[in-house]
Parts: sequence; structure tokens; C-alpha cells
Amino acid sequence: QDDYIELTLINPDTNSLAHNIDFHAATGALGGGGLTLINPGEQVTPRFKATRTGTFVYHCAPGGAMIPWHVVSGMNGAIMVLPRDGLRNDKGEPVKYD
Repeated sequence: QDDYIELTLINPDTNSLAHNIDFHAATGALGGGGLTLINPGEQVTPRFKATRTGTFVYHCAPGGAMIPWHVVSGMNGAIMVLPRDGLRNDKGEPVKYD
């Protein structure tokens, strides 16, 4: 929590489709999807502060009918944003993880 996430999305020039990345952990501009749409041969490096805790999906979201096609083609995943002070069980006790 409150760390910055930065990655580089590269769309090879051998590709024929535009791509982007929609982070459900990010707020504004379609989770970054509206800011990261790139054509073949381009790259973009988004950076955002992960302020909300939880497990969030990300996927390619170029728009319309292409979104589900990109997702079922494997252009998706998840990130886990852990609380800054660690996880706690239902009794409020710290949960150990590595």
C-alpha cells in the first residue's frame, strides 16, 4: 500500500493491433487504459501509486468487442496490494506471509 507501480508496455511493430493496460487498482482515465493505448511499434511506461488495498485485475482494454477477445487470449492478470501494516485475521492479529 502506498508504493508506486511502474511497468513498461511494449507493442511490437510485428503486431497489427493497438493495445493498452487497464489497471483496476488505479483510478481515473479508465484505470490507465485511456492513457496507455499504443499502436504497433510503440511503448508506454505508466506509473501510479497503489493507495487501495486488495487484489485487482488488469487487462488489455482497447475498446468494444476487442476487450473480451484480448482477455480470453491471455492479456490479463492480477496484482495484490497489501496493507502497509500487513494483513490481519478476523481477530485483528497479524498474519504472516512472505
